[in-house]
Amino acid sequence: MIPTVRTMLRLLLWSCVALVARTATADLQPDVATFERQVRPLLAKYCVRCHSGDEPGAGIVLDGIDPDLIRGVDFGHWEDIREAFNTGDMPPADEPQPTTAERQAMARWLDAEFRKALRHASTVPRGRVRRLTRYELQYALEDLLHTSVQRHIRALPEEGTSVETGLKNNGQLLMISSPHLESYLNVILAIIDEMKQITTYEPCRISADIAQLDVDPPVTYADKGRPNKPPVARVERAGRGVTVGGGGYIDLQIP
Repeated sequence: MIPTVRTMLRLLLWSCVALVARTATADLQPDVATFERQVRPLLAKYCVRCHSGDEPGAGIVLDGIDPDLIRGVDFGHWEDIREAFNTGDMPPADEPQPTTAERQAMARWLDAEFRKALRHASTVPRGRVRRLTRYELQYALEDLLHTSVQRHIRALPEEGTSVETGLKNNGQLLMISSPHLESYLNVILAIIDEMKQITTYEPCRISADIAQLDVDPPVTYADKGRPNKPPVARVERAGRGVTVGGGGYIDLQIP
């Protein structure tokens, strides 16, 4: 069958797109110069002492790590390094810490190289689809909802720790099974139900004689000499009204 003009044009267009894509990715080169000038000295200063030799920490050798994130063999290690670096897990709290400028230099180089690797779209496997860890899901939901969801997150199964890296975000340990999917779904639905109750909550209104409020009540005691929680804290008189300082409160005994 002889291809039509439309088909030929379509094939020509896709050939041009593919050629442009190959050219764009072929031009991507790792920034080895910045690595040697800024990043390698930081690794040597803060990391190589533990991550070198015959038994390196987490199985990651940093004194000879490949700085090529585009086509190199250590992409997986760089993912672990960025995760530990961004979360503050490394260097450990009892070790010397990089300065803000040093952290920013490392972060800039890592971000730029990971963007190149993403554009390169190599066929080499770069990782696997995994579920969020409990803390990742908690932080994501709390950033979105601006309220604590820790009580609900505790109902999720705890992640295992990788023997190789010591981290809890290993893709091989975070597969998505039916029980996991069901538990995550139940937690999300419970959070949604709680948010519905909050959004439909009718505020309780009571009357209080603020002008006669005792802002410095005497201390009372419960059994065994333990002081009771005072009805007010950090409250000061302001004319016929009051002001409540940071962390203060007025307990109006709402029924």
